Amino acid sequence: MVTELIQKYIWLYDRILNAGDAGITFREIASAYGSRWRESLQRRTFINYREAVQDLFGVVILCNRADNRYRVKFASDASDNDRTKSWLINTFTVNNMLSLRDHQLSGRVSVEDVPSGHRWLTVVLEAMGMGRKLRITHRSYTKSVPDERIVSPYGLKEDDRRWYMLAKRNEPGQPSGEVFRVYGLDRVLSMEILPEAFTVPEDFDIDYEFRNSYGPFYTYGEQPQKVVLRVSQWQARYLRDLPLHHSQEELPDCKTADGDGNGVLFSFRVVVNAQFVNDICRMGKEAEVISPQSLRDEVRNTLASALAQYGDNFQK
Repeated sequence: MVTELIQKYIWLYDRILNAGDAGITFREIASAYGSRWRESLQRRTFINYREAVQDLFGVVILCNRADNRYRVKFASDASDNDRTKSWLINTFTVNNMLSLRDHQLSGRVSVEDVPSGHRWLTVVLEAMGMGRKLRITHRSYTKSVPDERIVSPYGLKEDDRRWYMLAKRNEPGQPSGEVFRVYGLDRVLSMEILPEAFTVPEDFDIDYEFRNSYGPFYTYGEQPQKVVLRVSQWQARYLRDLPLHHSQEELPDCKTADGDGNGVLFSFRVVVNAQFVNDICRMGKEAEVISPQSLRDEVRNTLASALAQYGDNFQK
């Protein structure tokens, strides 16, 4: 299965990386592989795995012919030089360890469930790697009947413990014939890799495509707005550690509305959507929209509607 194959790639990478500067021989790798996977590792298979690790994650495994020991090139930077590859490596490595030691660590490790992470993620990765189209059955929250679509998977995006696929599909009436659509993998009911191929432009970058978006919502060319929030010192600490958006900038200090001393202004350039409004509302009294006025009104109306649901039973 594809999932097990990727686990083996990650296991190989992790084993050689952990050997450090001392390196590790093929015999040592094969022995550890046999203990882990209960099967022998042939040299040809090892070479294939080694090449796959480089293709998938950009990690180069070198062999020093002087001592015939394998090492990861630039090992100290291997997990930090690329966010996407680092995330994949770390995630699969941790999951691999947890599955191996489940009986030892039961009740001691708490991991939040990612509904779409374990079922369709590897299928999409495989299709992207081969440049092949997918036939998917997708259940939208806004429709009562699932849709079957043939799509070209361009990229993957994670947001708030969910995986989303950015894909192109044919739509009648569109000038180009194909348009981008976003599919939540947790709402995919079935998925099949097709023999039909497609080509992704060499300069495609999913982070660029979502540069003005907030969350997993594709902007379709909408222009971003400058948003300014005034937050308490307490809330500012959270925003510094975990920014709301990559465009976030901290502005000079100011007075907060609740008089807690010097507050903090943050600015953003983003296409405002419902998720952005909701995330501001979640901060409650710790945040206030300064501009634009339209967003300030929307947040106020959202909070007023929520408060109205409690009616006369609400007490301060």
